[in-house]
Amino acid sequence: MARPRADDFAEKRRRVLAAATALFARNGYSSTSMSDIADACGIAKSVVYHYYDSKPRLLSDIMRAHALELLEEAMSAVESAREPEGRFRALVRALLEAYVARPLEQAVLNRERAHLAGKPRKDADRAQKQLVDL
Repeated sequence: MARPRADDFAEKRRRVLAAATALFARNGYSSTSMSDIADACGIAKSVVYHYYDSKPRLLSDIMRAHALELLEEAMSAVESAREPEGRFRALVRALLEAYVARPLEQAVLNRERAHLAGKPRKDADRAQKQLVDL
């Protein structure tokens, strides 16, 4: 029988994700190891693998979450204005505010996309296309 998840599982997983985001943004995906992420969290590497089964999965989750946040904010901004110029201004403002508010996530999204493959890459491409199509 599988062991039940701890009450703080989601919080600890978010902390691992945040550490990975900061390290990928600062050092790059290729130069960051799972050991580096563990050290940044003050936990054993095996504990990192308890929350994320691989480094590509970490990258995928960072990029997917940020792309979805950008898309949601962009769609909300576009829907808030009636005139085309107002929609455009709202979109630009929302995206710039999101970039400033989450610079680490944006750096990872901008620089590390080449490390994605398969479905995660297609998901990232789809989200970007949806943003462009707004």
